[in-house]
Amino acid sequence: MSDMNFVSSVQLSKELNIPHRKLKELIRKHKVSVMGMGLQQIAGEGKQRVVLINKEKVNDLLSSAMKPLTRKKKKKTTDKTEDKKKG
Repeated sequence: MSDMNFVSSVQLSKELNIPHRKLKELIRKHKVSVMGMGLQQIAGEGKQRVVLINKEKVNDLLSSAMKPLTRKKKKKTTDKTEDKKKG
């Protein structure tokens, strides 16, 4: 552990300004390697498992997982049942 890039999940969630639970979801989704450090009472979220994470790896994984926020355009459809009710 000569590499001092490790940070607790609680500290990282505060830095990212997201709830600890959401950070844990992202960790699981992107399969980030962690080291368990036990349970900790987190304000507003109850007891949660806290882990040590390599901060650089998390930053790299999250930045590579980012994509533009777009919505699909809705197709205009004419519902024939509505046309019959109007006519």
